[in-house]
Amino acid sequence: MSNPPKRGPGRPKGSKNPPGTKNVGRPRKNGEPPRPRTNQKDSSSESARSSVNTSRSSSSGGSKAPVATAETADPPPTSSPNPPLAPAEHVCDTVTAPAREAGKSQSAHMPSQTGPTSSQPSVADPPPAGTSESVCTTIQREPLDSEQERTAAPLRRPSPFNIYGSDLEAADVLEDEEALDVERPDEFACGWDEEDDDGTNATKESTSSGGAAPPPVTGSDGRTCSSSSSTMPTWLAGEYQRLRERLTAEMKKNVTGLPQCYQANSFYDGVENQYLAARSTFQLSASLFHQPRFFVWLPHLLVDKIPCPACRAAGRQPVKSSCVYLQKRGFADYSRRVVDIDQNVYIAGYRYACGHKDCGKTFLSWSPAILDILPHPLRDQFVFRLTRRSGLTSRLVSLLQEAFNAGVGPGQFTTMIEAAHYRRYDLLQCQFLEMVLHRSRSGTLSSIWTMTAPFGAFGDRNGYAGFVPGARYFAKFYDMLIEESAPAMRQLISSLPADIIKQDHSFKAIKRLGKIEGIPTFNALFTTVNEYGEICSMNFTPSKGQEDWAPVLEAMLPSLKSFGHAPPKLVFTDNIRADKDRLLSVFPSLSTDVTPVPTLNDAASLTLPSNWSSVLLTSTHQVNHRFNIIMNHHTDENPVVVALSVQWPLDIMKAIAGRVSLIQVAYQGMVYLVQTKAFMQNGFLSLPHSLLTFLQSNVYHKVGVNITANLERLRKDLSPSSCSTPFSGQLEIGQMAYECHAASQATAGLSTLCQNILRCQIERDPTICVNPAWANTDLPPKFVAHAALEVYAMWSLYTTLITVKLPERVTSSASAGTPVVMHAPDGRAIAQGVIALDRPATFNGVNVTKSRVIMIVQEVYVPGYLISPTLSSSHTPTPLSAFGQPPFSILCQASHLETNPASAIIGNHLQPPGAVGPDLQEASEMHPCGLDHVHFDPLSLDSPPFVLRHESDFDVFSAADIEQPILDSMVDPMALAMINQMVIDVLQYDPHSQSLTRSRFKGDIWHLFHQFNIPLSHGLRRPFARALSTAIFLTDSDDKRAVEEVLSRKGISYESKLKSHPQWILSRVRRYVPQPEILFSRVAAVMKTYGPLKDATSGEPLFNNKCWDAVKNLLEHLRNGYYSDPPDVPLFYEHGTDRNGLKLYRCCRGTNDVEGGVHQNLIRYFESFNVSPRRAINIILAYCVRHNMQVGTLNRTAHRYIGHFDVSLKNRVASLRESAAHALSQDSTDYSAWINLDNYVQTNEPFGLLPFDEQTRKRVSLLPFDNPFSKQHPNSTTRTRTRHQFLSGLQGTRFAVLPVHTREERTLFQSLTYSSPLFASTQQPDFIAIASVFNGHANGIDIFYKLPEHIKAHYKTWLDHINEKTSVSLSINLTKRVRDLLAAQGASVTIPTAHPRALADTVSTPTQAPNPAAGEPPAWQFNVQTQDTGLDGSESESHQHTLQYHFTDHHLEPGPTNAVTTTSTSRKRPANDTADERNIKKCKRTCTYCSSAECKGRGGQKFCPKKGLDDQVIYI
Repeated sequence: MSNPPKRGPGRPKGSKNPPGTKNVGRPRKNGEPPRPRTNQKDSSSESARSSVNTSRSSSSGGSKAPVATAETADPPPTSSPNPPLAPAEHVCDTVTAPAREAGKSQSAHMPSQTGPTSSQPSVADPPPAGTSESVCTTIQREPLDSEQERTAAPLRRPSPFNIYGSDLEAADVLEDEEALDVERPDEFACGWDEEDDDGTNATKESTSSGGAAPPPVTGSDGRTCSSSSSTMPTWLAGEYQRLRERLTAEMKKNVTGLPQCYQANSFYDGVENQYLAARSTFQLSASLFHQPRFFVWLPHLLVDKIPCPACRAAGRQPVKSSCVYLQKRGFADYSRRVVDIDQNVYIAGYRYACGHKDCGKTFLSWSPAILDILPHPLRDQFVFRLTRRSGLTSRLVSLLQEAFNAGVGPGQFTTMIEAAHYRRYDLLQCQFLEMVLHRSRSGTLSSIWTMTAPFGAFGDRNGYAGFVPGARYFAKFYDMLIEESAPAMRQLISSLPADIIKQDHSFKAIKRLGKIEGIPTFNALFTTVNEYGEICSMNFTPSKGQEDWAPVLEAMLPSLKSFGHAPPKLVFTDNIRADKDRLLSVFPSLSTDVTPVPTLNDAASLTLPSNWSSVLLTSTHQVNHRFNIIMNHHTDENPVVVALSVQWPLDIMKAIAGRVSLIQVAYQGMVYLVQTKAFMQNGFLSLPHSLLTFLQSNVYHKVGVNITANLERLRKDLSPSSCSTPFSGQLEIGQMAYECHAASQATAGLSTLCQNILRCQIERDPTICVNPAWANTDLPPKFVAHAALEVYAMWSLYTTLITVKLPERVTSSASAGTPVVMHAPDGRAIAQGVIALDRPATFNGVNVTKSRVIMIVQEVYVPGYLISPTLSSSHTPTPLSAFGQPPFSILCQASHLETNPASAIIGNHLQPPGAVGPDLQEASEMHPCGLDHVHFDPLSLDSPPFVLRHESDFDVFSAADIEQPILDSMVDPMALAMINQMVIDVLQYDPHSQSLTRSRFKGDIWHLFHQFNIPLSHGLRRPFARALSTAIFLTDSDDKRAVEEVLSRKGISYESKLKSHPQWILSRVRRYVPQPEILFSRVAAVMKTYGPLKDATSGEPLFNNKCWDAVKNLLEHLRNGYYSDPPDVPLFYEHGTDRNGLKLYRCCRGTNDVEGGVHQNLIRYFESFNVSPRRAINIILAYCVRHNMQVGTLNRTAHRYIGHFDVSLKNRVASLRESAAHALSQDSTDYSAWINLDNYVQTNEPFGLLPFDEQTRKRVSLLPFDNPFSKQHPNSTTRTRTRHQFLSGLQGTRFAVLPVHTREERTLFQSLTYSSPLFASTQQPDFIAIASVFNGHANGIDIFYKLPEHIKAHYKTWLDHINEKTSVSLSINLTKRVRDLLAAQGASVTIPTAHPRALADTVSTPTQAPNPAAGEPPAWQFNVQTQDTGLDGSESESHQHTLQYHFTDHHLEPGPTNAVTTTSTSRKRPANDTADERNIKKCKRTCTYCSSAECKGRGGQKFCPKKGLDDQVIYI
């Protein structure tokens, strides 16, 4: 015999009680006895009694209303799902004609009345009734069983701290409801009507309206959510049933077969005005203001037949017809609640069923499948957007979308809608209370016989039953809207032209995104805009690398070709040198008709002489044989010297550098190329013994450029047994050149050394220098030639430098004509020249002592250097620029001079160490020409720099800064001469080069100014900015002439207007950046003139070493044409004319449209931090459409955009206008400019997130996305589905690609570092291989896919963590004592906490005004008494008590003596303040150190004994 099933936990142990037992079970939690048992057959009578004793008005007060008996407090047992209904006539009379129902009940229930009676009752004087209960029962809706299924809660007093009247109880309910709705995974699922419309789904629960208990709902976390907190009205089922019966009666009664609301041309049914409905009732009730508003949706009455959507999709056809039509199955069992802006609306619909034997599906009239199959005019009348269990009206949907697009977040939007709902609730409550007050004052019979029930709470299910979805619901609703219209929005963005592309990365928007366990999902936001400022693409990328943004640009080309646009002609970027080659590979059109600027150095290229040859050494025998011969040549008199260099493979895309693969050695007409791949063993190099001996011995000298670092790299690639002995004998060519004054620094590169010393240039292809092909066994011929030429150049440099003598200090005995270089005390080269031929006793009145030398200056490097006053005839510090144009003679200290032997072989064009700026020489033979439309402004030092007014980010030149006046500064004659020469170069400019396009890659000029790190306090900062701005921009002469004519008529000069309103000038005068031949000279003159100048206060030069490096890079870019305007691409667009007839222009130069126009504004649309990736992608998509419509319209038409931003709706309007053109008269509305994008092929250009292509997936072992797998792949342990399915779907991978963020991923990475040989190398780990191994462990639950960038970033973090642990372990003993001291808590301290106080306790009670009715003397009596007592001007005080008796609150109870009087503002002590009270108020003095009242330190801290002890303690 099987054991009986165990009782569930918490179940009361019942007994075999007889049938008549009343109280059975466990006592309730509130202490009351168990619920009495109710006989099922007596339930109807019990319900009847409850309906008679409890009116609908009392129930409208909600669960907070008090109850009279225990029977009414306990609800009856649950009734059947379909309760019995009242007769249709009674329902209709009760709801729609309360006055008529009151008239009927008057004769049946009211007793005879004395006095006159009216035939028609009115609000002011309704007919009498017998009893209040009978009247109330008659005029109210007859409650159904479902309305009585409520639990009467005890009366809840309002909180005294809720001073603003917030709905504290409803707030919790709304939060629970939101969580219940949103956590359902299928709330916003597509095709939700496919399940629930057959009548078997739990969507009926949404209704809670039928009174049936909703089934449990399983949330996304697998837990069962209770729906006991449903907010559906309990009276909705009864109201809906009455509506159904009334509509059925109306459709039978009307000839047209339509309900009354349809005949009145409205889909809505319900009370339009609550006042008019309540005015004609005898007994006022709050339920009259709770009447629901129904939207009656019966589409079968407005069409002939409705086809079955399922059969049409499956292609089913009946025998006698071409289509399967649906059959009517009556009204739906429940109504749908949708939320409007300030109220809730309920949908009444119909149910349809398919009679086909293979289908049999049922549909509701509001199902999406039914709506899609209806005619478009009828479908448009359904103005709701439904989700699975809720919905919003179209008005609220439009407000939601526009609010979110404008930057209003879900929380703020929910507050807006809640405010609108609660405001309507309070307005209705005001109407109700006004009518109650009016009737009570007018003395109507209803107000005399009965008490009106209160209006009830907002969320009372028995009353108003207000409901507002939560913020998460609105947020997900917004995501659903954007994702539905995303194809049309992406199509609009892809259709834009892109003749000019401006690209930039943003990192500010990334900070707004949510992080996954503290790790950001993305690292950059890449954006491109076109010439009109319209966004062409915007994508989140894992990094700023080229491999992440280049595919975005590649995806633009098919879209441009599909819409008939030309490929890009110009690209603006903020990193030209790094992006140029990659952009050229993406857009080959950028090389069309480009003539590069010729190099400044016209010297011949370095080539390998014919008497030199190169040999490849690939075996051990060949290497040993050759190097044995070389070592045998060594003697003490003639040591062996070879030039040496190495090559190794480097893959920039993969960020991987291999081991040294080639060793280059040049010696006596031979170049030996040793390939190391043949000597690779176990991942390390094992070089032949002869080569290894040659490298380790310091007897054999190895020379080269950066040879020390190259040999160290080679040594680290050797096997552990061979790398113990360091390499020696190396000599740096750069250091040799620096010591000989042949290079400005010891780290000079090979190209610079060849140009300065050998007077030739070496051609080095960057694609060969940095290439993974160096690891190949068969090197291409151009690689072999490159390697041989490089090591030969080093050999030639060495053989030339050994003939140069080292510089020596100059003495007074130095021979005349010796080349010398003058240095400043800090070692900086100032000028160069020769020693004068004669040596007189005095020079310009200054004695020529033995420590002084006369120098003839041939070239000045630092014009602002001050000659010492002891060496000057004026006996004041004199700058070199004051001596005029070189050559000139000066007297200088001999200790400041060094010989310059390098000038004999190098020439005077070489700049010694410390010299600044490159040579500014220009071509001497030019053809004179005139430039018609270019106005060359002089370098005006008083005009404001244009960059200052461009954007707010460049506020480093604020007007409040101290500025060194230019007029007071000394004039530099050398600078004036250079400027004059620059003007001559301009006038001799070759006109043919003006039409040449030097480059289609352009840098942003506004970033150019940020390259100079000039202190804010430097006095020459603003003058330099003005001069640089004037040097870069040339103004159009015609525009300037027209502006000057307009300003002259107003008595204003052009210069003053430029200073006061620069933007006014810049919008009317076009500016042009000249060709590199002109721009280089102008900017170089500014750099060389202002760079060495010193601040008048601090004495610091304008440029430091970092600024000079920036100058070098800048001048190189200027010479290559990276900042000059292209002649074939216009950068200015006409933007209309002003009232003076001047043309307005808009300039599209630079990347400000991306940074200031997009990225700065975009972060405002991320309403808060921690935005999810899905929300972020939807926000930027909506922002791009909104931005393009507004900015594109403004930049194209000079007018602001006025209209909506629904792309799908605009496409539909355009399509309908095209289709209905034959049936319309001539339409004057201009819609022709809008392009119907539905007429074009849908593009596949990615937006928001770039999917990984097949090549990338194979490179790092990523499986492609599988939608069924992502939904059906549970973890065997947790039964959890894969996470981040939205990201994996967009990325096109099986699992989401995310950074290392989980604990399991960090553990896996740490285990790989210990066990994997990929981390055992001494070089950089192979992150691609590591990512492939890591991705093999991905499961989509706690381990996800990784890119090499993610592994590399986490590797760096891991190294920092290891370094931290190592550093702490080294100092563990020193820090242990400090940690022990900090860990001691000491004496426990009680932290005080405050409690909220009610506003009534903090606000003082206002003083009550004297009441004349209580015996207060009138004004004339007050005057008499003041005269009698002498207070009208006399000094009498004996009768003051008389006035105190009359004009004080002597009848009140005496309050506390320390009560605060709000009307008193005097600081004097009150008269009734006694001496004892004054002593209490005075605080006793305490010690300020130990806070003790008994301490001696209360007279001063120095007397405190505790302080004296503490001062003797020594803290370690």
